[in-house]
Amino acid sequence: MTALGKHFGAHVALEALSMAIEPGEFVALLGPSGCGKSTTLRLLAGFETPDHGEIRLGDQVLSSPQAQVPPEQRRMGMVFQSYALWPHLSVAGNVDYPLRVQKVAGSERRRRVEDVLARVDMTAMAGRYPRELSGGQRQRVALARCLVSQPAVILLDEPLANLDRHLRASMEDYFRDFHRETVTTMVYVTHDQDEAMALADRVAVMQEGRLKQFATPETLYHQPADVEVARFIGQGSVVHLARAAAGEWLTGSDAQRLNEQGSARAFVRPQHVVLGVEGGLPARVERCIFRGERHVLSLRLEDGQSLTAYSHTAQPAGSHTSVAIERLWGLEEGHTKMQAHRDRVPAQ
Repeated sequence: MTALGKHFGAHVALEALSMAIEPGEFVALLGPSGCGKSTTLRLLAGFETPDHGEIRLGDQVLSSPQAQVPPEQRRMGMVFQSYALWPHLSVAGNVDYPLRVQKVAGSERRRRVEDVLARVDMTAMAGRYPRELSGGQRQRVALARCLVSQPAVILLDEPLANLDRHLRASMEDYFRDFHRETVTTMVYVTHDQDEAMALADRVAVMQEGRLKQFATPETLYHQPADVEVARFIGQGSVVHLARAAAGEWLTGSDAQRLNEQGSARAFVRPQHVVLGVEGGLPARVERCIFRGERHVLSLRLEDGQSLTAYSHTAQPAGSHTSVAIERLWGLEEGHTKMQAHRDRVPAQ
């Protein structure tokens, strides 16, 4: 994709979007509703025509303002959020349908249907109808129907959005294993950052039709490009200080850094906020939420800035503590960034 642009009337859906996806890569398009990720997927599939830019698959131009390859000739398969299964056809009939449209011979159709049903572990369900299946089983049928046409690229539009949390976790494992076994190029649209971070080789964070950052999950988490990406990926807090500290603790003696105007911004992850440090920055607990393996604290510093921290024990709202900031990441150009983070990202 090169400099893609798409407008719907006065609304700018995409603006100058450029992205190179490697063969066999699993890429997630991540962002809030209305950011342009589904429009991008529809452009890739051929359901929309770009106003600017072009889409290539290898050396072939699929889309440009001057030319448009029809969806059925793009070697791309689509898995929809709603499954889009024919209710009057069996599992095997739904999977077989694209091959009938393509006029594939009967014996070849049967072989390919059997192969893909085995791949998605749905052979035993071949004679059932969609109404007799669970949500996860329907999604696997939708994937099988996509695979039976042997696409070069699989496009997935929020495929887990209609599933409950338990089924989503199970299907995440399935998609991860499927990609590892087949090494198929996959482009996966989601608004769920946990899904994107768990599944994708690289994640494209989008906002208001623009690409904010395209990087591995680890890079997005430890080295966000700007404040918006930092706040969207994981938990954390933006603080103001005189300069972005280079791997040093921020304690009470350094508190003036957090009070100076016109200072640099840095991002602090909760695991890098240490509680109960003698001589640390005074903080008040505003909220304590139990998350199973830990408590998530919302803290307020004396100068009004907020921090998020983790604690193994409950800290009642209104109580006071003192904190030290172990590491932070500079967010603005022209300010010192952590050399430790540039050179290597420590495992957390």
